[in-house]
Amino acid sequence: MQFCAVFLTNMVETQVKQVLGRGFIEETFWAIGHLINIEEHLFESGLIDQAVIVKNERRKYVNEWIKMLGLNEKLLNRDWCIYKHLLSLLIHLEEIASSGEATMNPEFALKTKELYDYLKEYAFQLIEYHRKGDTNE
Repeated sequence: MQFCAVFLTNMVETQVKQVLGRGFIEETFWAIGHLINIEEHLFESGLIDQAVIVKNERRKYVNEWIKMLGLNEKLLNRDWCIYKHLLSLLIHLEEIASSGEATMNPEFALKTKELYDYLKEYAFQLIEYHRKGDTNE
């Protein structure tokens, strides 16, 4: 019976990983990025207790995200700071590109959008790296 449970669990996990599309994963980028930004704003406002609560909730969410995507936890823990800054930066770049100031300078808005697109693609590549694991380990 235990074999069946393990087999079914592995089968469901494989199906879930196959169903997760880039759009869904990108939405999780946004969710995590916004949680990071909320945490930062609370801290900057002196609301340390609230910042700690949001940070703890973000950590729980990220732990589920890691499991859902099948990421190598050891590598991700090592590289978490990269994710944290990258996902937060994506939020800021989108806000810059869509701001009134940037739209008055179309060349700058375009460069910001190009950087956003490049970094978003890099985030997807980083996820694939953490799914496969480091082949040098």
